[in-house]
Amino acid sequence: MSRALAASPRRVPLIVAIALAAGACSTAGGRTDPTGSPATGPSGPSATVEPTGDPAPRGIKKIEHVIFVVQENRSFDHYFGTFPGAEGIPMKGGNPSVCAEDPVLGKCLPPFHDRTLVNQGGPHAKPQSDADVNGGKMDGFIRSLVEAIAVIKKDKEATFRAMAKWWGITDPRLREMIYEAAADKPSKPYPSVAGIRRVMEVYDSNEMRKYKPEDFYDDSFVRELDETGFIDGLYK
Repeated sequence: MSRALAASPRRVPLIVAIALAAGACSTAGGRTDPTGSPATGPSGPSATVEPTGDPAPRGIKKIEHVIFVVQENRSFDHYFGTFPGAEGIPMKGGNPSVCAEDPVLGKCLPPFHDRTLVNQGGPHAKPQSDADVNGGKMDGFIRSLVEAIAVIKKDKEATFRAMAKWWGITDPRLREMIYEAAADKPSKPYPSVAGIRRVMEVYDSNEMRKYKPEDFYDDSFVRELDETGFIDGLYK
């Protein structure tokens, strides 16, 4: 007899225990009386035992924890767009398969990896906020805008220095393209119905479709500043 099949005295109790367990399992699913017929209860033959306890959760009920990651001026894709398993940036062959239209460069730019440790932007600390709020008039941002437009139109080199400082843009071709697009802006940025219509198209929704571009038109901020002579004074 091979060693695999030999039953030593030490193994006998284990074999007996396995046999008893197997017998118990076989009788649990369908009992028989001494005649060999299925045992019957008040409702007839014994039915299969149904599992007890709560059923496994399905759908949204499977979620146990929800973690919110909040970062100022950043989207989910900024941080986790290429994270394994995340529903982030669509990829194909290891490269983004989507892009965003850039009206300045005139082409569609795909997402890219930014290795810059610090991203600068336009100043938006308390002094700038106070200037924009302007004591509650909420018109200071228009003053800041027309001042910036005047600097762009009058001082190209100052504009390039600002691009390098705040945006990190030093590429000659890129900064020239941005400058040309910015310098083309009107010195008096009155809103237009066409511009409002374009914004409504970008942010299209059922609620937005209830209105016309004219419903949002308001040139009072620019007009009031223009009537003071402030804008014209920037070019003297």
